[in-house]
Amino acid sequence: MITALDTNILLADKHHCDYSKKLLDAAVVKEQLIISEIVYGEFAARFPLVKELHDFLLDTGNRLVHSSENAFYVAGELWRESAGIKNKLCIVMNAGS
Repeated sequence: MITALDTNILLADKHHCDYSKKLLDAAVVKEQLIISEIVYGEFAARFPLVKELHDFLLDTGNRLVHSSENAFYVAGELWRESAGIKNKLCIVMNAGS
């Protein structure tokens, strides 16, 4: 099984830290743990060196997986539906300036 992690479980607050660690410890034994580009960026802010971040991800069994354009489009469609966004657009582009 593959489990995509959110920043909130990796950077749990003091009230949820022990529970998050327990869940992650159990999951890493039987599942592939992955993070998205967004989670990687949010998580990177906590590490002064990229090597430290990469070492952490390796040590904890987490892997960065890049999203496809289609995955982003589907996410946008779902967000549009849940937010009740209408398809009417007014896109203003100033080409060449």
